[in-house]
Amino acid sequence: MTERNLHENSGIESNNQRHDYNEIKKSQAHYQEQLNSIQNSLEEWELLKEINQKIHRYIEKYPLVGSDEVKHLRSEEIKQLLVQNQQRNQELALMPELRQEIPKKIHFVWLGKLGTIQQEYIRTWNEINKGENYTTTIWYDQNALLVHELNKRIKAFAKKINQLNFTPDAYTNALIVI
Repeated sequence: MTERNLHENSGIESNNQRHDYNEIKKSQAHYQEQLNSIQNSLEEWELLKEINQKIHRYIEKYPLVGSDEVKHLRSEEIKQLLVQNQQRNQELALMPELRQEIPKKIHFVWLGKLGTIQQEYIRTWNEINKGENYTTTIWYDQNALLVHELNKRIKAFAKKINQLNFTPDAYTNALIVI
């Protein structure tokens, strides 16, 4: 039984999910078509980044678990694609010709009152890195008004990403949008 037949028989998958899945597949096919001309370039890295972002959005929207055979097949394919792309990203990151200077900006973020310990840490960090021309910005929510929302979103994200049974390296570039 083909994946298409399985899908037609299951009736579980939504049109949106199928569309999002197909978008990932199209992006990956485009990457493969372009690979010879863009290999080992920033353009290759950008395409992989775009695909990985689509995969992460897909994972957040549609948990990759279930007893349905189509979902299971796609779940395994998505996992494999993500691991494969992130391994290639790591290879590209090690290439000296693709390295770019990172802006010397450091952001310290704290939820709650900025205490003596936090202030001392920031002051010490600035002293140690004096002469490196870093711009330091401190962000804090003195009343910790966002701590519960942040906690809720981190737990929801962790629950979804743990369904993949990945090591931390597989999703270090994931972004939690608050």
